[in-house]
Amino acid sequence: MTYRHRLQRPLARLTVQLAWLGFLTLFAVPALAQNCPGADPNDSTPDSAALQSCLDNNSAVYLQPGYPGYIIDTRLWFRSWNAVLSSVGGKATLKAHPDLTRAMIRVDGANYYTISELILDGDRQNRTRNDLCTAPEQGFYAGAHGSNLIAEGSGYTLHHINTINAMCGSGLEAKGENFEIYSVYSANNGDEAPGGGWADGMTLVRCDGGYVHHNYMVDNTDIGLVIFRGSGCTVRFNTVVNTSRYAFAGIKVGDPGLDSSASLSGSLVHDNEVTAGYNLLTFGLLVGHHPWDANKWMTDVGEVSYNSISGAMANLVVDGIQAGTIVSNSMSNAQGTRALTCSYTANYTADHFGNATLQGGYVIHSFDPGCQ
Repeated sequence: MTYRHRLQRPLARLTVQLAWLGFLTLFAVPALAQNCPGADPNDSTPDSAALQSCLDNNSAVYLQPGYPGYIIDTRLWFRSWNAVLSSVGGKATLKAHPDLTRAMIRVDGANYYTISELILDGDRQNRTRNDLCTAPEQGFYAGAHGSNLIAEGSGYTLHHINTINAMCGSGLEAKGENFEIYSVYSANNGDEAPGGGWADGMTLVRCDGGYVHHNYMVDNTDIGLVIFRGSGCTVRFNTVVNTSRYAFAGIKVGDPGLDSSASLSGSLVHDNEVTAGYNLLTFGLLVGHHPWDANKWMTDVGEVSYNSISGAMANLVVDGIQAGTIVSNSMSNAQGTRALTCSYTANYTADHFGNATLQGGYVIHSFDPGCQ
């Protein structure tokens, strides 16, 4: 089995590769240094204006650690192609100002960029506009107000990012083509569901040819990792853990959004692990969208295989797909009764799966709204 790998790599990763090959003596690689002096991570003065100027006028912006971190009082726009936002000397912290009413960072029209080595702290406990999470402004959705990072475009890379305490929406929302996301730690995002201000750990709105791997989602409150739609998307070796806060699902494969149907054809969701404490996940791994809306279907979910799920009320649930392959997953220790609209404790249930190929051992059960 082969996977799509992009040839373009940021300078920092090329430097590491050269070091392993012993070629650094042949190439003079310039030392990286903090280069946004107008922003100070060691005071409580807002830094958005200075950071935005640096992002708009430099192809690479390097920040530095400090306390309490760079204060984000207005949304940062990341607009430049082939640009870099990263840190030197350890991970820099970007912390939301209590009055911030938009995502901390939003990409707009950029491709082939890299964002890495950052701590994004949404500071949800001190945010003053949590009301926007449940009653967003007209033309916006909750995630636009409360997510930490909204990324989009082609060929970009996100890695070694801690995204924590998002007010609502998502710790990291991503969409686009041929991107790579790895080594992201996404934790404690959103208020505990069903309070209303919940947040995903990671939200893949559209993943065409993307590679999402080796990420760690902890105690997020909507869904740990959700893949809406796309084609040729590989989601592998990710870990979702809920040990102290409740969420609706650990991993969710498929969400048609505003459409009645959508697809993840040619995608692979495999070798991921979901673990939950008692009554802390309704669904461990949910394939399909029927528990949210019985009128919306995934036409194809690709292949969902070799995942390990333990501790949810319903560990593996297939409900609301027309095609796909769900095989060789392992489930154990179904437990609890906490659910969306009704409870049904089981390791593996399936219903409304059309022509999909399923592994054996399921109980026929529907989690459509209003289920018994």
